[in-house]
Amino acid sequence: KPLQTLDAIHLQAALTALIEQHDALRLGFTQQDGQWQATFGALNTRDLLWVHELDSIERLPELADEAQRSLDLKNGPLLRALLVNLPQG
Repeated sequence: KPLQTLDAIHLQAALTALIEQHDALRLGFTQQDGQWQATFGALNTRDLLWVHELDSIERLPELADEAQRSLDLKNGPLLRALLVNLPQG
């Protein structure tokens, strides 16, 4: 069990630093004539972190699936983090 709660502001700052440091996380991919092309997108850290309050852990897989579906190889983001607060901590 964690000794303290994870702060969304610090987690967002860490994700932003990660995206700034690693150019590959800003790539977008398109397929033309059977060939994949990679292009660098603009730095966009909006919506990298989703913060949710859940009543029970049973809804966590559904939320994880939603986050996975939100990833977009063409336009980004290639990375998304979930910070989930549960009643039991």
